[in-house]
Amino acid sequence: MMSDEPRPNTPGGTVPTPGAALEDVLNPDDISRTPGLARLSELELFERLGWFIKLRWLAGAAALLLMLVARHVFDVRIPQAPVAGTIFALFLCNALFLLLVTDAYRRRRVSHRFIVGCANAQIFCDLVILATLMHFTGGVENPYLVFFVTVLVIASELLPAWNAYLHAAFGAALINAVAWFELSGALPHVCVMEPGADFYRDSLMVIKASVALTLLAFVTVFLGSSIAMRLRRREAELEDAFVQLRELDRSKSFLMRQTSHDLRSPLNALITILRVVASESVGQVEPRLLDFIRRAEQRALGLSHLIDELHRYAVLRESVAGMESQRLDLAATIGETVQLYRLMAEEKGVHLTSDIAPLHVTGNPQMLRELVGNLLANAIQYTPPDGKIHVHLSQGDHTAKLEISDTGIGIPPESLVKVFDEFYRTSQAKEVFHSGTGMGLPIVKRIAEAHNGTINVRSQVGEGTTFTLTLPLT
Repeated sequence: MMSDEPRPNTPGGTVPTPGAALEDVLNPDDISRTPGLARLSELELFERLGWFIKLRWLAGAAALLLMLVARHVFDVRIPQAPVAGTIFALFLCNALFLLLVTDAYRRRRVSHRFIVGCANAQIFCDLVILATLMHFTGGVENPYLVFFVTVLVIASELLPAWNAYLHAAFGAALINAVAWFELSGALPHVCVMEPGADFYRDSLMVIKASVALTLLAFVTVFLGSSIAMRLRRREAELEDAFVQLRELDRSKSFLMRQTSHDLRSPLNALITILRVVASESVGQVEPRLLDFIRRAEQRALGLSHLIDELHRYAVLRESVAGMESQRLDLAATIGETVQLYRLMAEEKGVHLTSDIAPLHVTGNPQMLRELVGNLLANAIQYTPPDGKIHVHLSQGDHTAKLEISDTGIGIPPESLVKVFDEFYRTSQAKEVFHSGTGMGLPIVKRIAEAHNGTINVRSQVGEGTTFTLTLPLT
């Protein structure tokens, strides 16, 4: 049996990868073992940082495509070499940021300070590259200057308001520098418009464009930061509620463990006393009274079993995050468990067969034996004599697929969604087996989830039930 105490976190604990779906890291245990990231808002910021890196690849590819279309379809005179070189610099910077973030992730050095610093560096580089592209594609004559707004929107979402305003000021300064340097002749103008247009030489036009773009930059940051601030406030409220729910869940697990521990000793003493009296070691007992004593003993044994199940479930709720895992032969693990339950099936007259493919997974062998054992015990209990149970292990799409099918009493359709709930038992199950605890399947589900697997059930009343477990292959 596994130790009741939670094991310490192992170095193999997961850290959310850049761009990973946030729901994949909402597990409290994942958060607690992510160095430097203690809050969901920080995890979401890390996800958005990865999304920002992915978006830059698309933006660079779109810029290359736009350059080719403008040159060969609309005959716009864009200097291909400088523009392509600038876009290549964008790709190079993005690759460096990707390597930096990936290295920090692998070294477990992801922190709030790292994420904010990386976001600032990326936005700074993007603004410089946009200003360079602006110069090589017409300067202030380029109508695509509004793309500066896109970067500032991202800055408003990722960074605090004061930080986003700094980027707005820097972006506005770049736009004005390009416009006024070209106007003064300090920076050579690259003409992409019709010859003779020379809008960049019109000082009034430059003033209007510079002022408009500067105002647009600051208004964009103001609106974006205002919305982002409200969303962050709501996120903080939801996160506080999440933390409270997590603490309540931990308190529930602690209460289950403590209560089961406190009840175990007096209940075992009661069972011992009842057995001594039933054995007539203290004197002869009347048959009628002896029958009552034996009934009480059976009830006490059932209660003891329920307490053990509660304790086991509470331990699983707390310790799966730090469970010890190893590469194991799943076929051998399942085969050993089938052999252990074969005698139990034979005693009831149930035919137990198996068809097991050689597959390997990463997990805890004791927990997986417990999972398969619970499913087999249920199948044997609820399958009548001369019934059949078949264990089938096969390979799916990068998964190991275990099916345990029986020809038992089945589960009503309305109960299928409840069978993994704590303490739930169908009315048919209560008629066949009175002393069940309703904790076996919740334990099965908990173990499956701890191994990044899934457990499903399909059944028809009077025809049988099939439980399907899927686990990722090593």
